[in-house]
Amino acid sequence: MDNLLIKRLTAYNAYWYAVRFTDDTMPFKAMVSALKSYGRHAAYWQKSAFDGYGGWLVRADILEKYADRFDNFENRVGIARRTYERLRRQGLA
Repeated sequence: MDNLLIKRLTAYNAYWYAVRFTDDTMPFKAMVSALKSYGRHAAYWQKSAFDGYGGWLVRADILEKYADRFDNFENRVGIARRTYERLRRQGLA
């Protein structure tokens, strides 16, 4: 399976991420199908995420389970976590 590419990733808190990803049709559809299988308690599409472009809201443990499907997972998650922690320290998150 070809790996996906995370385009945008934001940590909402320690337990949830918002993510947009892309790549070829088959890996993309497989990942969307996997996320849909969890239902709203763990992963769902939010149309208003990322300035109205939409994104998946996914529990951190679920997204980390699929880390191997993304080429840039570690990099993007690291940036998202550091940004969230910085904003939290500043009282903005």
